[in-house]
Amino acid sequence: MNRHSALSAFLIAFFILAAGISVHAAESAATRPDIVIKISRLNQAIRTIDSMAATDIDQPNSAPSSILRSALFGTDWIDPARSIVIGIDFKNMAANEKPVMVALVPYTRQNEDFHLSYNAIGKIDHYLVSLPPTEGATVSDQMALDLAEASRTPTDGMVSIEVAASQLLNKADSQIQKMLLEFESQLGTQATTANDLNASDINQLLKSLINTAKQLETISIGMDVAGPDLVIFSDAQALNGTDLSKLFTRSAESRFSRLGKYMPRYNINFKSVSYDVKGMMAFLDRMFGAFYKKIGFDLAGLESLASHFTGETAGGMSFNDKGMDIEMIAVLKDNEKNGADFLESVYVPWMMDYGQKMASLYYHQAPGEPAKNLFSKTPESTLYGNKVFGMDCEVPVGIPDISATDKIKFQLRATSVNNLL
Repeated sequence: MNRHSALSAFLIAFFILAAGISVHAAESAATRPDIVIKISRLNQAIRTIDSMAATDIDQPNSAPSSILRSALFGTDWIDPARSIVIGIDFKNMAANEKPVMVALVPYTRQNEDFHLSYNAIGKIDHYLVSLPPTEGATVSDQMALDLAEASRTPTDGMVSIEVAASQLLNKADSQIQKMLLEFESQLGTQATTANDLNASDINQLLKSLINTAKQLETISIGMDVAGPDLVIFSDAQALNGTDLSKLFTRSAESRFSRLGKYMPRYNINFKSVSYDVKGMMAFLDRMFGAFYKKIGFDLAGLESLASHFTGETAGGMSFNDKGMDIEMIAVLKDNEKNGADFLESVYVPWMMDYGQKMASLYYHQAPGEPAKNLFSKTPESTLYGNKVFGMDCEVPVGIPDISATDKIKFQLRATSVNNLL
C-alpha cells in the first residue's frame, strides 16, 4: 500500500480554508426518522426533471412529468404550501430487519383514486402511505407526527435528504464493528514495508472518521434551481456538548460577514461563515493526527497558518477543456498585519516549506541531497497596485519516481486587498 500523502495533505490544507459545508450546534438531541426525504414545490420540481431529461416536445407522454402525474392521479389536489415527505426508520439493523418506510402526501382536497390505489391512511389534511403500499398497513403515531411536522417545516430547496447521522450510526454499531474487523483482517494479509500504512493504521483512521460522524446529529443535502443554475447545498447539526458543537457555536463575530455580497459565477460555488479555524485544526489533529504523522504530514503544523484566519471563505470552481479553475477569498483576522506582508512573510514561506516536505516523501534522493520542491516561485507582479505572488505546482498522484504525466500541475496566484486574501 503506497503512500498518497502529498495530494491528500494538500487537499486538507485547501479545504480547511474553503469548507463548503456549514455546521451548527444543535440545541438538543431528539429521536427522529433515520432518513427524511422532502419534496417541495412539486410542480417546479417536475418541470425541472423534464428539462434535465431533455424531453421530446413532440411526444409529451414520454416526459417524466407525465408518468409522475399519472402515478399521483394528478397534482392539483396536492397542497403546494407543504412538502411531500418520505421517512425511513431502521428498527433492528443487527438482524437485517427491513426498514419502515412511510410517505406523507399533503392535500387541499381528498383524492379517492390515490387513497384506494395505494391503500393510503387518510388524515384530516394528508395521506400516509406505507412503502411499498400494503393493504392493512399501520403507521406508528410517532412516525406520523414526525412526518407531519417535517411537511409543515419550510425547506431551502425543492428536494432535500436529511440523515440522522449519530442515531443511524449507533443503530448500525454492531455491523460497523464487524466490517472493521473484516477489513483489518483482509489488509493484514497484504505484504507491506516498514514505511507503508498497515492494517491497524487504516482501521484507526476509519474509527476516527466514524467517531467524528457520531458527533453530528443530522447531515442534510439538497437541490434547488435559481434561474438557469442548479444549486446543491449542504448543512449539518452537531450534537450539543460534543467537540464539534463547541467549534461551530455561533458568536457575535461569526454573524458579521465580510463576504456576504460576494457572488462568484462558477459551476460550483462554496461559502462558509467564520469559525474557530485553529480549534478545528486541533480537533482534526486529535482525531486523525496519528494517521497523517504516519504518512509524513503533521496536521498540527497547520495550526500556525490557520491561526491567522477567521474561517470565513467564499469562492468557486469551474471545469473547462484544460482542467479546473478555482478562486477563493479568505478573511484574515482584524489584528493581522497588512495582507501583503502576511503573504510575503507567512503564507508563501509556509507553502514553500510544505512543498519541500512533501517532495521528500515522494522522491528518493542521495544522502544529504534535498528533493526538488513540489512548488516553485514565479516572478511577482502587480494588479491594481496590489502585489501578486505566484507558484508553479506539481503534485504527484501516485507512488514515488512516477512520470510527469502522473502529476497534477497547476498555477497558484495570490494577492490581498486589506484583510482579504
